[in-house]
Amino acid sequence: MKPVIQTLKNNCFAACLASLLEIGCDDVPNFVGEDTESKWLDKCSVWLKEKGLALIMIDETLNSYWLRGDVPCIFSVDSPRGEGKRHAIVGMWREDKGVCLHDPWPDVSQHIERIDIVYY
Repeated sequence: MKPVIQTLKNNCFAACLASLLEIGCDDVPNFVGEDTESKWLDKCSVWLKEKGLALIMIDETLNSYWLRGDVPCIFSVDSPRGEGKRHAIVGMWREDKGVCLHDPWPDVSQHIERIDIVYY
């Protein structure tokens, strides 16, 4: 994993993908930021499939079972910049809790308050 800082206010997910793939943030489409019809997941899946990869969503109740070992993934967490907003970070599941490895927003604490969805 090579930490990549997000380049736009709304491309934290793209920055996390870039970090995991060790490519530039501009090399990853801003699936979530451009989405107006909740089709970002489908678009991201197609883009990853072209690279021989897949996106798997895992609910927080299954994390400790599915994410054993040191497997970096993307966590969807409460954003510290607004109530009800989500933020993507790169993390790992260790000893039944999420641990932040990289927050693409450079000015926030790397403390995980809550994990709802894990993109693996």
